[in-house]
Amino acid sequence: MIAAVKPKDIPQSQSREHTPARRFADEAVAEFMGSAFEACEVSGWPDGCSVSQVYGALQRAAHHQDVGRKVRVRLAQGRIYLERR
Repeated sequence: MIAAVKPKDIPQSQSREHTPARRFADEAVAEFMGSAFEACEVSGWPDGCSVSQVYGALQRAAHHQDVGRKVRVRLAQGRIYLERR
């Protein structure tokens, strides 16, 4: 059932390069946290990225920047919002 392998022989599960949606989300969350806004609408994401891709990327970016408890990512009527909790 199992066989021993060396850790260096385990392939990477994810690409190390960030997608355009992820780069955009990282910048958007950082910009929002640096602002005094209580809420904002997110727009202007890269061409070729769907609303759902950007929404998911924003949620992951908030989590990875350790602000997931301070920022709520909301999706309403095809528009994405960031809101302070």
